[in-house]
Amino acid sequence: MENKYAKESNKQVIDKERLVDYDYKTDFKFEVVKVENKDHENELETIIGEFPLALVINGEYSNTFLCTPENLEQLVAGFLMTKGLIKSKCDIKSIYVDFENRVANAIIDKLEG
Repeated sequence: MENKYAKESNKQVIDKERLVDYDYKTDFKFEVVKVENKDHENELETIIGEFPLALVINGEYSNTFLCTPENLEQLVAGFLMTKGLIKSKCDIKSIYVDFENRVANAIIDKLEG
C-alpha cells in the first residue's frame, strides 16, 4: 500500500513549531541473531519505525500517538469513538493530517452532557 502522506508537502518545517519533535524513519535495519533448535544465524531484520502523531481536537491538544503512518484519519476517528467524544462519524466535521508537522487536526461536534 502506498503511503500517501510521504508525498504530500515538500515545504520546510521549522522544528520549534512541531508538537512532536524528532526525526522519523519509516524503517530501520538491525542485525539480529535468529535461533532455531541449537542453530543460530545472524541476519539483517527490518524494523518498522514509530511515527509520532499529535492530535488536536477543536483547537486543543489532546494526545500523541506512536503509530505507523498509514490510515491516520481512521486512527483518529477510532480514537474519538473509543474515548466517547463522538457517537457516529456524523459528529466529525473534518480530520486533516499535516504529515510534515506530524499533527492531526480534528473538528468535531461536542456531545451534550
